[in-house]
Amino acid sequence: SRGQETVQVVCRFRPESQQEIDKGGSNVLELSDESDKDFTIELGEGGDHKSQAFTFDKVFKPFSTQEEVYDHVGSPIVRSVMNGYNAAVL
Repeated sequence: SRGQETVQVVCRFRPESQQEIDKGGSNVLELSDESDKDFTIELGEGGDHKSQAFTFDKVFKPFSTQEEVYDHVGSPIVRSVMNGYNAAVL
């Protein structure tokens, strides 16, 4: 029903590219094993180390498949559009 529809914020992270790995880039992302809604970004090195935690409606881990993302995000939106509601994926 229309009263149950809300804005959802979903985040998908890609795996590090081979170029990033070859250049010695460090992974600044820490994903929770216990939750699919939380992640932390670690910034800085040594004594200047800071972290920031974020919570979303859903966080897809780097090796999530297109099918998993579509099943959770795309399919419900397409279904709503087909039922006459306005929807967007940004």
